[in-house]
Amino acid sequence: MIGQEVRCDREGCEQVFSKKTHNQRYCCDECCRLQTNARIMEKYYARRDQRQGKVRYCSMCGDTKLSRYNDTLICSSCSSRKEIDANNEVILMLSSTSIIA
Repeated sequence: MIGQEVRCDREGCEQVFSKKTHNQRYCCDECCRLQTNARIMEKYYARRDQRQGKVRYCSMCGDTKLSRYNDTLICSSCSSRKEIDANNEVILMLSSTSIIA
């Protein structure tokens, strides 16, 4: 991992560099700072749009309009369906092992 030749993750920077740490993603401190500032601004504008009541849709189903008070990107029906599916998987897994034993 360390010493591996990788390309910088920042958009617009195509520099290839040698990693100094296992989790290094950017070629220099300047690229890291620019990417961090861009991510901060994305979050700021998303939160501002949410507070202003702009229309947002669920990222899973794409149909449900999200309330301005919903801080997540997933509607409650999709999140509960996701939890129910996970519980059903566990039930199936446990029932299949009890039949074998």
